[in-house]
Order: sequence, then C-alpha cells, then structure tokens
Amino acid sequence: MMKTYPATAMFRWCVGIIILSLIPGLFTTLMEPDAALYAGIAKQIVWRNDWVYLFADGKDWLDKPHFPFWAGALSFKIFGVNTFAYKLPAFLCWLLGARFTYLFARHFYGEGTAQIAALVYLTALHAIISSNDVRAEPYLTCFLIAASWYLAKAMGNVWNIVPAAFFTGLAMMTKGPFVLIPIGSGMLLHWAMRKDWKQLVQWRWYAYLVLSAVFVLPEIWCLYLQFDARP
Repeated sequence: MMKTYPATAMFRWCVGIIILSLIPGLFTTLMEPDAALYAGIAKQIVWRNDWVYLFADGKDWLDKPHFPFWAGALSFKIFGVNTFAYKLPAFLCWLLGARFTYLFARHFYGEGTAQIAALVYLTALHAIISSNDVRAEPYLTCFLIAASWYLAKAMGNVWNIVPAAFFTGLAMMTKGPFVLIPIGSGMLLHWAMRKDWKQLVQWRWYAYLVLSAVFVLPEIWCLYLQFDARP
C-alpha cells in the first residue's frame, strides 16, 4: 500500500526543497545593471564609512531611499565585500515575506489556503529573480505583507499597531511614502466589504500613522542632509 503523508508534512518538504534549490544562487555573479549598481552603492557606504550620503560612480545618488543600501552595507561589514554578503539580507527578507504571507492568509482563510499562498509566493518567478537580482523588491514585499498582517491583528489587539508601524516605516525607507497606498487601500477595501465604517474613527489607526512617521525619521533626516542641507 502506498504511504500517504499529511498535508502539513508535504508542505514543509516542499518549502525545504524550494529554499535549498535557491541557496546556490547566493553565490552567483550579480546581474547588470541594477544589482551591480546597488551593490556598488552599498560598498561605497562601507569604504567611506558614511551611512548618510549615497554615492555611485563618484557622484551623489539621489534616486532611491536608503534601506536596501544600509542592509547590503551592514552585511558587507559582517561578511566582507562579496556577492553572498550582498544577497543574503534580501534572501532572508524573501523568506520572511513567505512566513508573513502564510500568516496573513491563515488569519483570513485557514491553514490550507495559507500553505498554498506561501508556496505560490516562494515559486513566483519574479520573487525568485528578485531574491538574486537584488534591488528593492524582496525588502518591500516582506515589509508590506508584514505591516498588513500586523494591521489585521490590530483589529483585536491594539498593540499590534507598533510592529505594523515599524514595518511600514521600513517599507517607506525602501521605496518611499507611496507604500501607504496599497496598505491603506487594503484596509479600506476590507472595511467596505464588512461595512465596518466605524473603523474610520478608531484612534488606533491614526496612532499607527503617527508611529509610522516616527519610524521613518532616520530616512527623512538622511534625505534632509543629502538634499536640503547642501542644495
């Protein structure tokens, strides 16, 4: 008789196989042009020991927020300047994004749907490419789904607005304030479907916005120094 395995065991095996199959990519050469450019900016942070001003090709780099470069530079500090060190933080964020995708789906739809959602996330071609051709996507995806999950939990426990605001701040330090649009749109759509408009006057959501502004202050300060302090 053929042996059967519980769905949870099969899910764990699938996740393990997917992760193991992608680990060799941490050691492959960075792709041109963006990944190599971003890694070079992170390297300049380490070489200059300057975590405020971003430089590329000897000139100010004013196009993107700081967090992805900070993550790469910190990894360079720990592991040395190499391909593995640059890709590792993004790869870990990609894995953490899968975890939060699973938690978010389980919160609303149950265990089976959560497992499928996590597997779809882990095998999505763009997500796999982004975990190797490292730019902002692995970080941004992780922070957006993490913030959304904690906001969903905050419906029951108000203290969840603190980690929600923390991940929202990280998302803004990765891609800018527009990240509030998908997060806020998701919340509004959820309330509309439930006809729960009283949430619009709940103080917790406004406290969440204030905390998000606090957590993004390091980026605002760096932008002030690089843009406005020396126009």
